[in-house]
Amino acid sequence: MVDAASGRGHDAGRMNWITVIWSASMGACLILALMHLLVWCRDYRSLPNLVFPVIALGIIALGACELALMQCGSPESFLSIIRLGHLIFGIVVPASLLFIHFLFETGRLWLLLTAIGLRTAAVVVNYAAGGNLHFLSIETVEQVSFLGETVSIVGEAVQNPWVRLGQAAALCQMLYVADASLRLWRRGGTINRRRALWIGGNTVLLFLVGMAVTGLISAGLLRAPMLVSFPFFGMVLAISYEMSRELQRTARLAVALETSERRLSLAGSAGRLAFWEWDLARDSIWISEDGWEVFGIAPTGKLGIQAFMEHVHEGDRDWLGAVVRESIDTTGTYAAEFRMIPAGGGGTVRWLAAAGRIDRNAAGEPVLFRGVSIDVTAKKEAEAEAARQRSELALLARVSTLGALSGSLAHELNQPLTAILGNAQAGRRRLGAPQPDLTELGEILDDIVADTKRAGSIVHGMRAMFLRETAADLVTVDVNAVVRDSLALINSEIVARKGGVEFTPSPQPPRVMAGVVELQQVIINLVLNGLDAISQGDQPGKTPRVGIRVADQGDWVVVDVSDNGPGIPETIRGQLFEPFFSTKSARGGLGLGLSISRGLVERFGGTLEALPAVPGAGAVFRISLPAIDRKSGTCQTPPTKTTLAPKAET
Repeated sequence: MVDAASGRGHDAGRMNWITVIWSASMGACLILALMHLLVWCRDYRSLPNLVFPVIALGIIALGACELALMQCGSPESFLSIIRLGHLIFGIVVPASLLFIHFLFETGRLWLLLTAIGLRTAAVVVNYAAGGNLHFLSIETVEQVSFLGETVSIVGEAVQNPWVRLGQAAALCQMLYVADASLRLWRRGGTINRRRALWIGGNTVLLFLVGMAVTGLISAGLLRAPMLVSFPFFGMVLAISYEMSRELQRTARLAVALETSERRLSLAGSAGRLAFWEWDLARDSIWISEDGWEVFGIAPTGKLGIQAFMEHVHEGDRDWLGAVVRESIDTTGTYAAEFRMIPAGGGGTVRWLAAAGRIDRNAAGEPVLFRGVSIDVTAKKEAEAEAARQRSELALLARVSTLGALSGSLAHELNQPLTAILGNAQAGRRRLGAPQPDLTELGEILDDIVADTKRAGSIVHGMRAMFLRETAADLVTVDVNAVVRDSLALINSEIVARKGGVEFTPSPQPPRVMAGVVELQQVIINLVLNGLDAISQGDQPGKTPRVGIRVADQGDWVVVDVSDNGPGIPETIRGQLFEPFFSTKSARGGLGLGLSISRGLVERFGGTLEALPAVPGAGAVFRISLPAIDRKSGTCQTPPTKTTLAPKAET
């Protein structure tokens, strides 16, 4: 068969390799473009998969232009097709750079904009400078043999001086890709370095090959067809290979994620855990399948934060809302315990403990709130029962203390009663006089009132020691006053033991949140232990002395109770607060006083500890309680254990 117009001929039965190769390449590009377009349709945030089809379709268009050039017979058509090819090239190159930019996320934006700007300028010059970017004019078209076929190439032509702009654009685009690849490589990691080498390195190499081929052809040093699409086709293959590895990795991760989700679901079901996510932009809360039962909410298609809050106990609703807002606005983490109302309002109110964190976007804006909740109703009920039993034990300890002090208390009460009786008899005698002295009678009545108040305070203190107190009984307490009242209650016992107590109050009344009677119980227990210290030591003739010092140390109020006994051996200091541990073998101590006292102090948010022994000094017990701020009237946030009040020197 002979083409009369061009003089080219070929055998009808011989395969046209040019058509086969170019058709196969363009078909492969089309398939790859469709694949990545489908991937992007499933994930609109995957910008590389959106840009890739633009590159692949552009390469198909470049391949079509190359086929047309190889079959072109006139210089004018040759010039026009090259001009169109530069327009397509001006689309493919920026798309390639954007692909690198979105995939690597390491490119310099100014360098990217410079490379795209130069390529855009080259396209403008391609149409504005006459001819095209490479040639001002083409005088002749020559025929050469290529892959066994006769094809057209540029013969005599006038080179366009603006071709330097295209070469500068090509150098800039290679510089951008090389820089982005190097920065990605420096990030480390197997995936990053493989991408930098396989995609970045191949792109730079193929850009260089394409620039060299077109430069040699335009300079007349290489007599071959315009082959721009093939370097880009190699780049597409390199990108597709790497992206296919990513797809395989994604598929493996999906399988692993599905397996992990099944395991997590099983763990959540076994542990009654509720996994949840709150999409802040859409105000949509997702709850795991077993989580609805944990929350006590009927499954629904759409659950927002307001609808969820309606199921929260009204006593916790405002507080929980404030915690959530603080987590979103500042802390970024979340932890809370709250009550949930069962669906329909019936059934038992349940306690839930929740923890979570905030996920933010690149701009730092909160977008997702995710976490886990667990039903802690049984734990709360156990804590309430334990608190009740501790209260009973503390009450028994107080009753036991009062039993031990009954003789001293009777003596303490007998004194004001005896004074009242004496004053009443004296007043009666004065009334029998012919002219009673009213002034003296008034003084007698004042003494009776004072002694009555004293007896009443003793009875009131004894009665209070028999009462139960709960967490709801915490009130603002003046620690100085509590210590004074405690010492007044056991004054006769101190005298009976021939001891002495030196009290150093804080200059300013230190205030804490506590139970008055329970704090008195702790003070009394520590003072009586201090008085017993001498009898337990090796100095039986020594007068027992106990010192009490109250100090306001900012966030904490500290009460130090010291004695002049032999001190506490370091070997047993760690056992002092264990139940039923006692050093009072001679007096038959049960070993519950210090254990109960520590539990009471910890209920007030404080600590009770025995300070390390100092040679030649007695024992020192320290009570540390969170102070109430004088301005706000609220307890200060307790610092960490290592930054509590400093140790006092003994």
